[in-house]
Amino acid sequence: SHNDPANHSLSDVGLMYELNEEDQSQTVLKYNPGFTKRFISEADALNKFCIMVRKPGLEVVNYLKHADYSAPVNRYLLYGPQGCGKTMTMLYAISYCRKQGWLIFPAFNTWSWLKYKKEIVRSQWNKERVDHSEVASRWLENFRQINSHLLDKIYTTREYVWTKYEKSEAGISFASLVDQGIARVRIASDVIGCIIREVLQQDDSNFPRSLVAVDCVNSFFSITTLKIEPGIYVEPNELTMVYNFKKLLRNRWKNGAVVVGLNTSGIQNQTGRVENITSEHPHDILGPDGFDWLDPHIPIHVPLYTDIESISQLAYYQDRKWLVGRSISEAGEAEILQICGNSPNDISVYCGHL
Repeated sequence: SHNDPANHSLSDVGLMYELNEEDQSQTVLKYNPGFTKRFISEADALNKFCIMVRKPGLEVVNYLKHADYSAPVNRYLLYGPQGCGKTMTMLYAISYCRKQGWLIFPAFNTWSWLKYKKEIVRSQWNKERVDHSEVASRWLENFRQINSHLLDKIYTTREYVWTKYEKSEAGISFASLVDQGIARVRIASDVIGCIIREVLQQDDSNFPRSLVAVDCVNSFFSITTLKIEPGIYVEPNELTMVYNFKKLLRNRWKNGAVVVGLNTSGIQNQTGRVENITSEHPHDILGPDGFDWLDPHIPIHVPLYTDIESISQLAYYQDRKWLVGRSISEAGEAEILQICGNSPNDISVYCGHL
């Protein structure tokens, strides 16, 4: 029962929730997985793939359990200091929803959409939009991976035209639609737009609930380092991917939920166009446009570890023989915690070097 976030309670805070191989195969995405490379290599070394059960994660899941899904979607906004575990909290919520049979729209490290240097082209349908075809194709692969059990069971409600000579009839499965977008990279952005349209306009009671999970959501209201022509930077809203995902962030659809996280570590640096943000407050990080876009929302603060959580993390490392020698003594533990100051990220980095 403890391998399902639906069954976790406050008495489990500080304990480790293990993702089995099946969970990992769907949740650890091929591109931009949310889990850092360091976390994945650490999990490989420990031979165990675990997320700590924490209060913010339980809070999100509790909201998801009791929301009214006949009403417009709720937006849950995760904020807190850098390295505190916002992304892990989001992954915990995704794990819950996946086990409940939801359709997941995962978008991690969206900063990469704004600086990915591969080819960008003007959209064939709207010259004000810019397609990031390779980013779109990679996202479709992630979407297929995390929803592999569902896509054969959802069908389009209308015909979609891709080019003068190509179209998809109404009634094809999402699996078929996604495969087309992956095979034909040039239409990948359009395929994503069509999938999002189906979610926004759903009227079939059999359509699964949808979770939109966007980490680094403030990137959508930031700046890019992409140029479509010499000297002309693309604004985030001109990118087809960003434009379409922002539609999902609106509370103008039902039968779903939106979980977003803030991140300041990837803020773009275009000379003269970047502000240095030191505040943790959502309004300061999102800016007025971003805050208005997500208003109203339910803010969920993700703090640094409590003392109990820090000690639990060290106990887990000791159990997996990741910490040995002096570092498992009481004095060694105290030294680690003094150096790392209850930061989940710092504890992981520091213990990795011991």
